[in-house]
Amino acid sequence: MIRISLFIGLCFSLSMVMVSGKLPAQLAISPPAIYSRVPGWIFNPLKGDSAYVLIFGISDPGLPDSIARQQAFLRGVSMGALASGSEGSHLCDFFTREALNTANSKYEEIYRFIGFYTGDLNDIRILADTILKSGEAIMLLEIPVTDKEPLIDSLLTIEVVLYNHEIEVSQRRRLMRKYEFSVKLWMNEELYNLDKLTFFRLNRKATGIESSLPLSQLAYDSLEYYYGPSCSPADGDSLIPPGSLTHQGLWIAYLSQILDHLSFCVKLASNETARVFDRIGTLTIDLNREKEKLFISWRVNRLVRGDQQLHVDLTCDRTVTDH
Repeated sequence: MIRISLFIGLCFSLSMVMVSGKLPAQLAISPPAIYSRVPGWIFNPLKGDSAYVLIFGISDPGLPDSIARQQAFLRGVSMGALASGSEGSHLCDFFTREALNTANSKYEEIYRFIGFYTGDLNDIRILADTILKSGEAIMLLEIPVTDKEPLIDSLLTIEVVLYNHEIEVSQRRRLMRKYEFSVKLWMNEELYNLDKLTFFRLNRKATGIESSLPLSQLAYDSLEYYYGPSCSPADGDSLIPPGSLTHQGLWIAYLSQILDHLSFCVKLASNETARVFDRIGTLTIDLNREKEKLFISWRVNRLVRGDQQLHVDLTCDRTVTDH
């Protein structure tokens, strides 16, 4: 089983890659598309209980196998920590300016989720794992739920953030989303940056991808990823809304889906805390502000695949806290 000291080894491995500036899987000229066969167990229903969390960890594509497995494990532990209980916050500003019959409006939102992992890594079970042709490692982890107090000398901090920015011009709405994922380890009074990924999503396609591994942006920008085998929808799948496109890799689609679900869950609990309204002749100005802070836990029930899309069937619980 992977121990906490291997997180330091992961840091060392990543730093070696950063110094060299090259990844073995990315030295050769790659084809414009990578086709991977996905095993069926990835789409089986996940039946956990209150004692543990079943969660997937997925690495970036194009990595050496050993680093891909460590990254998938780290990401699985991180998402499991968020799933078993994290602090969620939401801030939204909505602005409308209307003159005559032409309305210009926009809103800006920030969703932030912060969680910690303080359990024993030896207690985590790897139920299944695989490495795809794309170099992506996928792991299914069983993580015990613990209510232990955080350890001062060893603390894994996970933060995911979703920024939404929308502008409406002549009744045409344009939405830009930015996703951030980061993992840091506080150990022996030292802070280690273990993993970081940011990307934008425009018109459902991820772009502007930046990973903590060098050249991953080159791989993301120059390749597209396709997954098979294709299958007919199972009973009830036709009722599930469209998922996120997988052309930039499974982790980006998986993370996008989870953040979209969690932001919707938080949005339902948001309250309007301030409003400013003014009218000058034919000009109307309206500004609304919403904010919320809550404790949220969630579970992945299953992954559902479509035509080069991934949908995460997820349920969440939330408890509103004092601001």
